[in-house]
Amino acid sequence: MRRTTVLVVLTALLLAAGLWSGASAQQAGRSNTLRFVLSQNLVTLDPANLGFAADRVVAQNVFSGLVTFKPGTAEVIPDLATRYEVSPDGKTYTFYLRKGVKFHKGYGELTSRDVKFTIERYKDRTQSRLVADYAPVERVETPDPYTAVFRLRTPFAPLLSTLGWQSGFIMSEKAVRELGRAITTNPVGTGPYVFESYAPGNEVVLGANRDYYGGGPRIEKVVLKIIPEEMVGILALQRGEVDMMPLRTVGAWKLLKSSPRFQVIEVPGIWMDYVMFNVTRPPLSDVRVRRALAHAVDWKAMEEFYSGLAELNPSFQPKTVFGWTKDVPTYPTDLNKARALLAEAGHAGGLALEIQSRKELMFDQLAVLVKDWWAKAGVQGTILITDAAGELAKINPPARNYQVHVQGLSRLDPDHYYAPFLRSDSTTNYMGYAGADDLIDAQRTAPDAKTRRQVLLQLQRKIAEDLPVISLGTRKSLVVARQGVAGITAISYAGVVIFRTAHFAGN
Repeated sequence: MRRTTVLVVLTALLLAAGLWSGASAQQAGRSNTLRFVLSQNLVTLDPANLGFAADRVVAQNVFSGLVTFKPGTAEVIPDLATRYEVSPDGKTYTFYLRKGVKFHKGYGELTSRDVKFTIERYKDRTQSRLVADYAPVERVETPDPYTAVFRLRTPFAPLLSTLGWQSGFIMSEKAVRELGRAITTNPVGTGPYVFESYAPGNEVVLGANRDYYGGGPRIEKVVLKIIPEEMVGILALQRGEVDMMPLRTVGAWKLLKSSPRFQVIEVPGIWMDYVMFNVTRPPLSDVRVRRALAHAVDWKAMEEFYSGLAELNPSFQPKTVFGWTKDVPTYPTDLNKARALLAEAGHAGGLALEIQSRKELMFDQLAVLVKDWWAKAGVQGTILITDAAGELAKINPPARNYQVHVQGLSRLDPDHYYAPFLRSDSTTNYMGYAGADDLIDAQRTAPDAKTRRQVLLQLQRKIAEDLPVISLGTRKSLVVARQGVAGITAISYAGVVIFRTAHFAGN
């Protein structure tokens, strides 16, 4: 944190000195190329296993789904499907596909066979982490090349939202079969940009898809520069070496939003910060220990740390997502109560915990704060910082080789928080929690919005009571661009941008 502060101060001084006048001149001599900052190397671009924001930035612009979300909202609108129909019993969804949609790199026309192949692959536990997302789908039928019929075992309220999310990106059957595991870094989609190349530690290059069914992008090429240190990215932005980047920390946000040289786009966020517990192993298998740790959080200091970038939220889901309530059990800061609960659980002399995090999206800073607060209650924390791949290796079931994990999630439908991460049989249930399967299933199969909302209220209260996770707050999604970049469409997901609408002023 000290290093970050020094960099913020240095950058502010350089801004004040007006040392960034070369940016416009550099852009003037540049081709129609947009340069964007990625915070980490790619982990996988296989939609069946997407899990990190950097991957999502690329995938969002390479792939398309049957439906999508209207930017800035949770409203589902047609995309690869021109229209869809839902049966009165809610168990049959029929999608009518656009004709003439072409997969990138010569992989042919999109047909209903690709839709069927994609969904079946997402349902395959050996290939996908999306099994929970499509569990109610019994099969996909293809009566003709441009009609895909989803047959469900039960009504499934989140299906359209699931298809509009990253778990709905449609893949080319031919490309997947030909490329095999190579698709993780050589994706083939139908989106506005074609994946051209990837140099780990350096950059990802996307080229405009002139056959895109929605109209070709105005930017010919997007170069995504891999710059893990946020302040290094800001320096590159101010020198004109990049045009746009996501903002992830309070210091960077405050620094740039006050500068007339840049524009900061703020989107109401769906990004939740959490302290996750591995509830399958002592001492965190004891709810008294988890509640003690929640009471040891300094909530006033937490709010000051966020400083307007995020809003405290006691629920597992953001309030902008359907069914949210703040009427859940809460754990006000109370060190005496924390110590008493620890003593009751047999840890009167305190205990030691390893807190895992990664150096991205302020997770490492949050881990330090939590460690310091818990120390006041007699809990000695050791912080382990990993990269994205190392993080997954430790937290994924069935191993769950961790104790405490500072993490975040960002979704647009409540089911996308609960089913993948809290249902007992999910391949991404990092916490090992198994106390709310009935409620998770009930909100999925609710016959109407009113019933689903009532179930979601019970579910949020149940999670807050059992406390497999401490919900900290909901962040805004932030993107900064130099003046002269127009048509920026940022979405609610942690700095993800839709590049198709972007262009340089005057172009």
